[in-house]
Amino acid sequence: MAKFITIATADAQRGTLLINTENIFIVASGDESAGGADAATECTIFQNGLTSQITLKTAGGANNTGTLVAEQIRKAITANPGGQVAAVRMLDGMSITDTVIA
Repeated sequence: MAKFITIATADAQRGTLLINTENIFIVASGDESAGGADAATECTIFQNGLTSQITLKTAGGANNTGTLVAEQIRKAITANPGGQVAAVRMLDGMSITDTVIA
């Protein structure tokens, strides 16, 4: 498992996110602060149990872009055993347009 993942965003305020994977509890499609709504366009990374979260708003790609982004994040976390940093690769046409960190 990589120690960190990077997620490139089109969010002008955030740019590329660097996230410590040791604190990730779960990656889920949808906006979990809204009960899992908007799974087609959003995904949530929970850190430190359920006490903090990063919600990623997505655009482009297939109908279930939020679910696909969540899958790409899970792949990046597990694809680099013993590595330091793994980049989350977006599928063609997909992008992160906004982030909410709570």
